[in-house]
Amino acid sequence: MRSRAGASEGVRRRTVRKGSQRGALALWSSRAAGAWRPNVLSAIAALAAVTAACGRAPAERLDPAKVGALRSALEQTAVESTPHPLPSPHRSAAPARSAKQQRARAQAALPPGHALGALKPIGREGRFAFALDAPREQKPGQGGTLSLIDLGSERGALVAAHDFGEAGFLAGGPVEVAATFELRDEAGRKLFLADLRSGRGDTAVCGWWLSIDRPRFVCAPSTPRQSDHHAWMDMLLDTWEADSPTRPVRDPGTSGRVMAFAKGDWREIDSFRCLGWKLDRALREAGEQPLGQWQRAAIQADRAAALAAANRGENGVALARLRDALDLDACDVEVWRILGRLEREAGHVDRAVPPLAVAVALRPHGEAALIDLADALIELERTRGDGGEAWSTARQVLSSRKETRSFLEHAESDWPSALARVLYERFLALTERSVPYLGARRRYAREQIQKSRAVNRGSPAPSPTAAQ
Repeated sequence: MRSRAGASEGVRRRTVRKGSQRGALALWSSRAAGAWRPNVLSAIAALAAVTAACGRAPAERLDPAKVGALRSALEQTAVESTPHPLPSPHRSAAPARSAKQQRARAQAALPPGHALGALKPIGREGRFAFALDAPREQKPGQGGTLSLIDLGSERGALVAAHDFGEAGFLAGGPVEVAATFELRDEAGRKLFLADLRSGRGDTAVCGWWLSIDRPRFVCAPSTPRQSDHHAWMDMLLDTWEADSPTRPVRDPGTSGRVMAFAKGDWREIDSFRCLGWKLDRALREAGEQPLGQWQRAAIQADRAAALAAANRGENGVALARLRDALDLDACDVEVWRILGRLEREAGHVDRAVPPLAVAVALRPHGEAALIDLADALIELERTRGDGGEAWSTARQVLSSRKETRSFLEHAESDWPSALARVLYERFLALTERSVPYLGARRRYAREQIQKSRAVNRGSPAPSPTAAQ
């Protein structure tokens, strides 16, 4: 190695022509910060010896392709720079078994003058923990610091800290670490996150990504709605109560999105909606499948099985499969519509109206659902008079959305047949340009409007939309 270094130094000191000097300096500067491979050193030493022997003789211009290949070889054989090690205990100790021991180690790791507030261990091992701390003289509500602490020794070690400032998230009241999560990125590097909840109702999921060079402070994307977070297979699930017009017929369930941390940033890789199952059960059932993909496939299978059973005349089996489908996704319009039609065909019009109302509330532009609900309302009034509880439930469902609330507002009375006329008119307006394809259905809607007027002679004349 000494002779090679001497030859290279000789190359630097000799005066050579401009082209040869530029080539030698380029080779010198292209050396990566790491260990050199012997074959690469031999190639450079041989090139330096030839240059020294030539002295002031005319130097050959190196082939740019060869220079590029040599530079590429140097870069590939260079050892990757050593990451800065995380602060770790000089002398490891047994895990802290009690909350008192954990707090003592965390307090010892904090800067002098800082008082420890909340402390939340991360994961089952409990070696790392999140701490909320602030200077002792600081008044409550003037800000605070989120710290990541290694509890692996008696004194602990401060890994990283983030001061939110006086106007930051931690200012203005007590803050709770509701949960902690340990994830990994695509390269297996750890990601520690804390689910923070402030006394003002603000929420944030923040922590540190232990990147290759240093801990980096990161926060998960937030939404304006109140949500909960869960960790699953190195992914973060953001869940919230679904905003769906299914009450009081059914609970709307849970919607959410699945996020992964890759290449230093968050990515939304999946989503699901109106899930009626417990999240743990759904995740176990999905296995390694994306949760949204599993949900959609399961819904499709239940819907197909229900239709097949209905075609065989097994109405009870079909209804059971449809209810199973609603457990998986309470926002599937077709499941609600088919459920209502089968209930009506089975002679249970009072049980058919509420699910058909949900189908219309979910999709006010759904042509088939509009006709189905209007037909069911006409039959409900004929068999149940004022409609009873089914009519009250349908009104409550339709009132939960602005567009379907307008259907009730345009009805001439509070009778089911009055709303049915509005729905028939809505169907005619939506299908105005589809006369060649829906001519029979449009004629049927007009006939139903005239029949309902014959029963309710005091009602106003149909609107211009119906006359079309």
